[in-house]
Amino acid sequence: MPREEITKFRYEEFGGIISYENPPMIVYADRELMKSVTGEESPLWKDESKAEGTDYLKLSAPIEVHLQLTALCDLSCSYCYQDAGPKKRDNELDTEGWKRAIDTLADRGVLSVAMGGGESTLRSDIWELAAYARQKGIIPNLTTNGRSSLKIDAEKFGVFGQINISVDYVGEPVHIHRPTEDRFSLSETVRHIQSSGTAVGINTVVHKWNFDRMESVVAFAKEHDMSDVELLRLKPKGRSFDLYLRDRMEPQQRIAFFPEVLRLSEKYDFNLKIDCSFVPFLACHNPSLELMQRFSVLGCDGGNFLMAVSPEGYVSGCSFVKETFHVDEFDEKESSDERLTMFRSWTESAREPCRSCNYLSVCRGGCHAVTEFVVGDFLAPDPECPRVTAMTSGSI
Repeated sequence: MPREEITKFRYEEFGGIISYENPPMIVYADRELMKSVTGEESPLWKDESKAEGTDYLKLSAPIEVHLQLTALCDLSCSYCYQDAGPKKRDNELDTEGWKRAIDTLADRGVLSVAMGGGESTLRSDIWELAAYARQKGIIPNLTTNGRSSLKIDAEKFGVFGQINISVDYVGEPVHIHRPTEDRFSLSETVRHIQSSGTAVGINTVVHKWNFDRMESVVAFAKEHDMSDVELLRLKPKGRSFDLYLRDRMEPQQRIAFFPEVLRLSEKYDFNLKIDCSFVPFLACHNPSLELMQRFSVLGCDGGNFLMAVSPEGYVSGCSFVKETFHVDEFDEKESSDERLTMFRSWTESAREPCRSCNYLSVCRGGCHAVTEFVVGDFLAPDPECPRVTAMTSGSI
């Protein structure tokens, strides 16, 4: 691990975290490895009892922060969690406001930011903000609907570490939220962005209506030499709030999800990622806990590994729960905020069936945004977890 290849690192009580951009990866290092890389010890290492870490590590700051730069968008996807549309919000942060936010995150050791919206490329200062993040040692990544990408000079995309295009499916329209090929040429858009030298992937929100069409996305991504496909679970926020119960994955689809991901990955020899809210759908198939821990297959890590900032500058544990304090108050309130503490300490007060589940330390109770919406209780187990569903129905 030559130091010159490191994008950024920071010390933690257990050792430290190292960020690489080529290849893109985050490495959790123990104290010995960290010292061999940096050549120095950290004052954080005084307590020997914390050298080995725990099943759940409380980090000194998030590794990644989602910056929702605007609610302005040239589409109106029916499940948009930002309720984005043709107008930006009145109190969205301006350029200097976002730069102050980036300064704060950089000072805390944040390693990457995911810039999105809405459609953040509709902000004229998106390129300035991405370059500023780079200047501060933070890797900026971008999520875009891709619709206007062909109108943008390809070289501009080179500032980003990776760009992911949001795609529901590839092919003819069906009863679906957001068709793609009939709105713009996805193939041309991908080639255009790739010409900048930046990696391009796909984000797909999986719901009842496109579950059987995930393969169309994976096949397209493989054919176009894309970096990966990240599968995201539908969440009840924004415009999806009113349609969530209708459009969420069916119980049988939740059980079939992990086998289908494995099948597609093997068939196309392609990199498929899943967001943290899908971990209960993996755990119900009894995978190796040791392998999940080794490869950091983790459930909800909101408020710890991950945080989000709204267009108006308010911080939350993830993009799908209510915000609390303003990012300008980050240093004062981040460590003690009640909502963030609820995320971080969830396993300590986990209820059954999570408390006795072998996967508690990695799953962390599933998606708390879903739970709070469906059950009305942030602290309850994820009601869509197949294990929870089976136990509460009396089938196990």
